[in-house]
Amino acid sequence: MKLKKGCLFSHTQRQEQIAELIKSKLPQHSLPDVEFGSLLLDWSDFVTECEYVFDGDLWEYRQGLKIRDMIATVAELLEDPLAEKIRSIVSEPDEIFRKNLVDSSKTPRHPGQPVG
Repeated sequence: MKLKKGCLFSHTQRQEQIAELIKSKLPQHSLPDVEFGSLLLDWSDFVTECEYVFDGDLWEYRQGLKIRDMIATVAELLEDPLAEKIRSIVSEPDEIFRKNLVDSSKTPRHPGQPVG
């Protein structure tokens, strides 16, 4: 699952609209200087890493969740159709992430605990 970089941000006007929104409405957010298109790609990469093998520590995991929070916040502040486009872009990674959170085959087991 890879997002296409140009899927949303091939238009400079959209990039500028989102950058201005972040600057004006979210000046204290922890990721204000990051290009929004990069956040979409970072979220997709984070989900892929979690799906296979997450080698990071707790801080890195929390950073992945902060990225998704930022995406959600921006989508809430935007009007449709751009907000819906963002939600559409992250829907596949979100579904995979959600599945991995509830997939019992990936939960840690105590030694001696039966599988299943």
